[in-house]
Amino acid sequence: MLARAVSHQARLVVMDEPTATLSAREVDHLRDVLERLRQSGTSVIFVSHRLPEVREFCDRIVVMRDGAVVAHDVSPRASEAELVTLITGDDSAVKLAGDVRTEQRRRGQVVLEVSGLTRPPLVWDVSFTLHAGEVLGIAGLVGSGRTELARTLAGIDPAQSGTVRTGDGRTVVLDSPQAASAAAISLIPEDRLRYGLVKGFAIRENLTLPTLRRYRARRWLPLPARSKERVVSDDIVDRLSVACSDVEQQASFLSGGNQQKVVLGKALLQDADVLIFDEPTDGVDVGAREEIYAEIDRLAQQGKAVVLISAEFSELAHTCDRVLVMRDGAVVGVLDQLPLTETSMLRLCYADGGAAA
Repeated sequence: MLARAVSHQARLVVMDEPTATLSAREVDHLRDVLERLRQSGTSVIFVSHRLPEVREFCDRIVVMRDGAVVAHDVSPRASEAELVTLITGDDSAVKLAGDVRTEQRRRGQVVLEVSGLTRPPLVWDVSFTLHAGEVLGIAGLVGSGRTELARTLAGIDPAQSGTVRTGDGRTVVLDSPQAASAAAISLIPEDRLRYGLVKGFAIRENLTLPTLRRYRARRWLPLPARSKERVVSDDIVDRLSVACSDVEQQASFLSGGNQQKVVLGKALLQDADVLIFDEPTDGVDVGAREEIYAEIDRLAQQGKAVVLISAEFSELAHTCDRVLVMRDGAVVGVLDQLPLTETSMLRLCYADGGAAA
């Protein structure tokens, strides 16, 4: 893509997170390309969350927050701490909008212990424990490896190394979604239309698809009984307040928020001990968002372990008991002191070194 822009002799090149998935050697090469573009008189807009690169590559910096420019003509000699202050709008521990958690949920026993989980190039030596009855947040910026970690735990992209143990001490190999399901791990994926729904299926068919074996008309007959499917589907639709005409309504005709509820319902019917929510409120309205938060809280109160991945740090502060912060595929810090703040997460996201907090 960069070669195409250069070959067209563009006078302005806009690079949006160009180094998010590049290796160190490729970043060095990009640095050389940027210098050649500069010398040829080409202007470059370099959009990045990686502050060291912004300070090194750019002649001046513009900072945006909430869709508006809050600072322009900032010198690249500004410290990272000064830039973080401009990004967050405050140099203190800022509480976020909404009911930021100030009281820890009661944790139960460990239900999952992850040690040294690695799947190059975007998951490196990740270790953490997960307890029953808690909501663990995963924070990070673009390219930090959050979704890749979720996919590895869900068995979609098997790990290259590392171990995963369940609460009873068993080591499990998550080399397929079936293996993850057998280990009582369920994923609510980031892209509901691509990975979470069969759009041409009815709500009922989507809800029961992962657990069809339970609804057989006869034990020996590998066909589901629609009446059994309808009973559980009606219960989930009522529980999650899915706005629909009937469980036979096609999923493609639902709103984004109701589609997300159907994806969540599929996970609930699997009755997993660990539920991984990857950007569960992306593209849903405020009402659906609050209902999803309430369901996450109910699951934790029931003793389920929840992992919440979100690019919105306000969402993590609103919902989570602890937050792991990831950068470049690795965990660079753990925040476990409430109330959680946007500033504390951002400082770890942008920090040069990773130290647990």
